[in-house]
Amino acid sequence: MLHQLYTITSITQEDNTYNATVKIDAASAVFKGHFPNEPILPGVCTLHIVKNVVKQILNTDITIKKLSQIKYTLLITPTKHPVLEVKLTLTPQENNWCARANIYASGEMAANIKSITFTPAK
Repeated sequence: MLHQLYTITSITQEDNTYNATVKIDAASAVFKGHFPNEPILPGVCTLHIVKNVVKQILNTDITIKKLSQIKYTLLITPTKHPVLEVKLTLTPQENNWCARANIYASGEMAANIKSITFTPAK
């Protein structure tokens, strides 16, 4: 179901900083339950988006190993915010990758992830 929720339309890189554009599908079944008349992108879906952006950057399957802090500052509604911008820095650490990420909706910060660690999937 989550693979039908959004599409990563572009990823650009400058050094270890990446910018991704993500299109949200307002017709996704996710919004039928969260919430039927006032759809809101579930917070866990923003983590899924960041994970899949990093997966595309690294071109390998990964899992989330550790999440230090995340702060949601804006409700993401698919009708008001059909496109998200994900800005992240990615740093290798031994056999893992550590990222800091900000998610923007219509130019406003919607979420700030202070630290998220990814490890290769087994």
